[in-house]
Amino acid sequence: MTVIPRLIARYAVVLYVLTAAGVIFYVWSAFQARRKRDLALFALEREDAANRGLRSWMMAVVCVLLALGVYGISSFIVPNMPAGEAEETPVMSLLFTPTASPTLPSAPTATAAPTATFGPVPTVAPIATPLDRVPDTPVPTPSVEGEEAALTAACTSAGTQIISPKNGDRLSGVVEVIGTANLPNFSFYKFEIQWPGTEDWVTVQSFDVPVAGGFLGNWDTTPLAGEPGTYKFRLVVVDNTGNFPEPCAISVIIE
Repeated sequence: MTVIPRLIARYAVVLYVLTAAGVIFYVWSAFQARRKRDLALFALEREDAANRGLRSWMMAVVCVLLALGVYGISSFIVPNMPAGEAEETPVMSLLFTPTASPTLPSAPTATAAPTATFGPVPTVAPIATPLDRVPDTPVPTPSVEGEEAALTAACTSAGTQIISPKNGDRLSGVVEVIGTANLPNFSFYKFEIQWPGTEDWVTVQSFDVPVAGGFLGNWDTTPLAGEPGTYKFRLVVVDNTGNFPEPCAISVIIE
């Protein structure tokens, strides 16, 4: 759970003001109780004033401890949190190849609609579709001209945009990703890929600084060179509540 510590760090100044006000109030209350105890004529009144003074001092100490807790969370805990700690997609090393399925994927249906995650669909549908294959069998590289007509990017959010690379681009080596990753209450953004013939998204990298129409990061496609083919690549931008708009996804050809 990272939402609560991040909220505490975000509103640390407000919490400091509240705890300081609490300390001042309870210290003042303690002195008032002491004054009433000194002026009291009866033992019962003195005892009641002493109890109120003790409670006031205890509450002042609690306020001080709360302020120290806010300082510790905002200064030490939150800065050391990994940017991808709130990710819902497991991070998998690109040095490992996804486990090969012993059988071919089931036949696609013609009812698939474009969503944030792409599954296998018939080649006649106007959705970017990686070729189904057995991982150990080489797949011929499709032509860019034929693929560009069928590939479409689901980039409906203005704060989640990939400008470069584009649908159908042939990629190799280190690729510069250009675009926009900027939302209200921004927390982080990440790159994800989908292997041909699979439906799972795998996180490649994550970043915690928003970008508007600029350099998002480098994507090293070298570990994928042993399995050339059509891959899905997408940008996911997450806010500080853990929610995100529809990711921006493209299909590219790894050579």
